[in-house]
Amino acid sequence: MTAERTTFYAQIVGQVIRGRRDLQRIGQAALATSLGLSTSGWSRLETGDSTMSLTQLRGAAKRLGLEPWTILHQADAIAAQLEAGGMPVLDEKPVVERKPEQARQSLSLGGAGILALLAGAVVGAAAAAATEAPAAKEGHSTTRKSRTAKGPRRARK
Repeated sequence: MTAERTTFYAQIVGQVIRGRRDLQRIGQAALATSLGLSTSGWSRLETGDSTMSLTQLRGAAKRLGLEPWTILHQADAIAAQLEAGGMPVLDEKPVVERKPEQARQSLSLGGAGILALLAGAVVGAAAAAATEAPAAKEGHSTTRKSRTAKGPRRARK
């Protein structure tokens, strides 16, 4: 079994949330801030590099106008599709000893085909949710703040 042919459940949950966030045009920074997290911290949750707590799952679902179970239900459906296609879905991210030249590589969902599957599932679930649920709550920002809003980056020493 190679790293390119393996995924794990937290990664799927994070991608479901990312897909829903993208559909609603909510920036990663806006969602992170609303949950009291840094953008990099939230990014690690979306990629599955960190484990999401139930409180974080509930907060993200609420911000996206969803119930937490809908995110998990969609993640379960995607996991079942991946496993039916021969890709193992691990419960936890495996600890992998890496050589320095491999430090930037991580487990992936297995290429564009898997990402397309995730994107299709997210769009399909969003369309189904739109027919079942009232319109999205007002007040969600659709714009992103630029880096210059925080000031210029300082040079590293």
